[in-house]
Amino acid sequence: MIKRWASLLGLLCCIWLVPVLAQSSNVVVDDPDGLFGDGTAVKSAAQKLAGEGVDVVVVGIRDAGTSTTAADASLDTRLRALGLADSSKNLRGSQIVFFVAPTPGYNAIYFVSKYKDKLQSSYKQIQTNDMQPLLTKGDYSGGMVAGINAVRTTLNPPTSPVVWVVLGVVVVGILAAVGIPLLRRQQQAAQTTATARDAFTQARQAAANDIASLGQRMKDAKDQAPYDKVTYGDAAAQRIAAAQSKSERTFADAQAAFDAAEEAQSNAGRTPADYKKVGEQYAEAQRLARQAAEELSAVDQLRASLDKKDGPQTGPTERLQ
Repeated sequence: MIKRWASLLGLLCCIWLVPVLAQSSNVVVDDPDGLFGDGTAVKSAAQKLAGEGVDVVVVGIRDAGTSTTAADASLDTRLRALGLADSSKNLRGSQIVFFVAPTPGYNAIYFVSKYKDKLQSSYKQIQTNDMQPLLTKGDYSGGMVAGINAVRTTLNPPTSPVVWVVLGVVVVGILAAVGIPLLRRQQQAAQTTATARDAFTQARQAAANDIASLGQRMKDAKDQAPYDKVTYGDAAAQRIAAAQSKSERTFADAQAAFDAAEEAQSNAGRTPADYKKVGEQYAEAQRLARQAAEELSAVDQLRASLDKKDGPQTGPTERLQ
């Protein structure tokens, strides 16, 4: 609440002071006679110049006497009253003072010695070429803005468009030299990752298919096992059981390898190395599944050979009368 009232009080003070004095950081616009209208344009230009580190003072007095000497004396009086300087010849800090007095038709630019190197040879031209044409037409705001802007560009000349073009070419060249190889590397990395991911997906699917199809064969073989003793006798049944147990153990190893690969892929990252490592685990699960399938095929062949050996024999036949 205190902050809100303080802000409101500050705003009221600003409104009360604007007709006579407008001040913002290192900008002071003193216009007791309203020569600059609402002062917005002058203050805006002054603030831009202040951005260059200048303490900007703009003073407008409608009637400052009948001579330039009287006008300067009036300016000095205003500077002292505002607490800004002792006189236009004895400024402070980084001050540049812009002054206009329609009577006696006088305008001036004063500055501290630190700006002498850049402004001494040009400030009178600024008064004559930039300010005077507008001031003589009664456009006091426009004249002061023109003078302020001219001083600003004199102190800090704008960068030539050629420089920006050259800089742009250099930047584009650097971006091309750095960006294109980087883009290519990113594209290659993306392609490598995609290839590794595809290989991983194919390995996983192949292992899952082989294990699923072998699972049904294992079930069928187990269902047949109880009849082996009756069909082939004890010795043959034991041979079949031993061979089938071997294939079942290998099949269990294949299932365990697949489960381990599933767990690994859920915890792995998404880099080509990660895809390759887990893909190799799926490939091992598929290899074990195929080995188990071959071992189970050997059991089937054993039964087939026993069926052929112990099957009924066809002897000589005689023609029935």
